[in-house]
Amino acid sequence: MSNLVRSMAPSLEAIWLDGAGIVPTAPATPTVFLAGLQWLGTVRWPLVVGWEFESVDAQRHGRPSALLLLDALWPEPWGTGHNARLQLRHRTGASTSALTYRGLDGQIATVQLTGFFALRRPAPA
Repeated sequence: MSNLVRSMAPSLEAIWLDGAGIVPTAPATPTVFLAGLQWLGTVRWPLVVGWEFESVDAQRHGRPSALLLLDALWPEPWGTGHNARLQLRHRTGASTSALTYRGLDGQIATVQLTGFFALRRPAPA
């Protein structure tokens, strides 16, 4: 994937962040994150457009409770910049990798977070 990004946008750096416990928070430099969600035998790549924190303390320590996503395969957003929400805490009784994925129109799915694909400008040398 990194070679594809280099060929299409040579000024961007592509980074893969494994989904095993790593959740990106709002970075200091402009970065675009795509979340890899395993659902019904396929992987979806919604755009991360925001983070939710349960408290100011959680925000200081970079522990989001949910990601706000823009998913092209779900209904369009209305009144917000997102159309889906990925709850990062596991559901009670669910497998440790199962997460709740909700659309604004009431859709709900159980997904697995495979990781994040990040695009950003490389740091100056």
